Amino acid sequence: WLRPHQREGVQFCFDCVMGLREYDGAGCILADDMGLGKTLQSIAVLWTVMTQGLDGQPAVSHSIVACPVSLVTNWESELNKKWIKSDRLRAKGIDVIAVSEASKDEVKKLVRRFTMGRRAILIISYETFRIHEKLFKHGNECGLLICDEAHRLKNKETKTAQALNNLATRRRVLLSGTPIQVTRRHGL
Repeated sequence: WLRPHQREGVQFCFDCVMGLREYDGAGCILADDMGLGKTLQSIAVLWTVMTQGLDGQPAVSHSIVACPVSLVTNWESELNKKWIKSDRLRAKGIDVIAVSEASKDEVKKLVRRFTMGRRAILIISYETFRIHEKLFKHGNECGLLICDEAHRLKNKETKTAQALNNLATRRRVLLSGTPIQVTRRHGL
């Protein structure tokens, strides 16, 4: 069960990505301290927008979780084993594709599976996303982008921040234990 502060965080993030807040945006920064459940809260938002949205119908079909390479397998485990479980994801027709360390050809194959396939969640490292940014310009549109350890993106001049900013999606959730200031002018 979600704790009260987590329920509040999930509601806040959901309202933001669904455009229900009184500002011109479709995203947010969740900047809780370490250990307070940012991953769980973002998984709850991810599951909600991919399965029921506002009207009982999925609001998005494809989502990307971008994170440091050391967290790719952790995210996969949190989704597939801990919080939602593989069988529930499969029952909803959602494929979880984790791209950790792989050859260039394998990365292309996995990204193609995401962009050309059925409903899916792609978990990918920042560096791999940056290197293969062009692969995301064709096929299914990403409906939600979640960036874990988003304080790593605070410099808008980095190639990684630019690549993520170029992704064609308005719905974005940035996760950080270190609050950062982000403005429309500065990207993400």
